[in-house]
Amino acid sequence: MTARSVPTAHPPPGPRRAGSPDVADVLGPLVAWMASREPHEGLRRRQVRVVERFLRWAAADGGDPRTRRERFEAEPGIAGPAEAYTVSAALDRLAEHRRILALPPIPTRGERTTGMPRAPGTPPLSSAHPARPGVPRPVGGGRRGAT
Repeated sequence: MTARSVPTAHPPPGPRRAGSPDVADVLGPLVAWMASREPHEGLRRRQVRVVERFLRWAAADGGDPRTRRERFEAEPGIAGPAEAYTVSAALDRLAEHRRILALPPIPTRGERTTGMPRAPGTPPLSSAHPARPGVPRPVGGGRRGAT
């Protein structure tokens, strides 16, 4: 049994624009992340194919990056609402993955956070109560019922 190729309305990738990430550099971490999020392998594969097609198209696209997704979704070649839903869901996954990668790391307990920015005029943490600046420690060591 041989797999038939499905023609696509998207042009083959042109030269990569300066500053755009390599498709493999984006797809590798995305595929690994999606394996932990989506239990259905067939759906994962379809979504990865859509994202790969989008990334190749975006690398050659010279339009406004803010409207790139909408222009890709409006391209001819999306056959029916089922495929439109698949394209939208795949691009939603890519956007979610990018948002997660953009989050700053969360400091772990015991990790120094002296380099963290503070709001202007906010004093550094006091030694009176490490979790709440300026709040004195409770009387009796902080234990309930202690006298």
